[in-house]
Amino acid sequence: EVLDQEGIDAAPLFARAPVSLAATRRAARIDWDVFITFMEGLEELCGHRLSLDQIAVQVYQAPSFHFLRRAGQLVVSPRQLYVIAQRMVAPAMFSNVTVTQTWLSSDRFEMVGELAPGYRESELFFRFCHANVIALPRALDLPPCSVEEEAISPRRGRMILRLPASHTLAAKLRRGARTVFALRDAFRVVARQ
Repeated sequence: EVLDQEGIDAAPLFARAPVSLAATRRAARIDWDVFITFMEGLEELCGHRLSLDQIAVQVYQAPSFHFLRRAGQLVVSPRQLYVIAQRMVAPAMFSNVTVTQTWLSSDRFEMVGELAPGYRESELFFRFCHANVIALPRALDLPPCSVEEEAISPRRGRMILRLPASHTLAAKLRRGARTVFALRDAFRVVARQ
């Protein structure tokens, strides 16, 4: 979807994959090896126009992630958004990656993702995820997290992040008013996902 929005033809990514682009768009889940092949080709295909980090951030603007932005409107704090992402979104998207979160203070936390044994390793996958996780507060119209520590290997990614400051009280009240009006639509979108 990000490639579509940027006018980049995604078909070449599937030249080496055992499935077609059309089949992938219809699929509820994609085989891990196919996904990693896709990730490897993604950097090669888009490197001249978009970095892997930029793609990871733009995912939040993709139509299929609209539900995350809608759900984010129902969440008051960035911390709550990260808890939801770790407990619900990550396991639903990548059942072969264990994600743990340890809160070191109210605005500082460690996040670790580990690939289960037997799956093809990919440092690119963890790089992509790190950029995506750092940018998550954008779903609440906040700046990205600041990174205090980061380590990536083909089987594991670890970060210590500091959350951006939450919205002011006035901004929270405005967000709350918008949320009340959008509540029914937001629940419908989340339920559909």
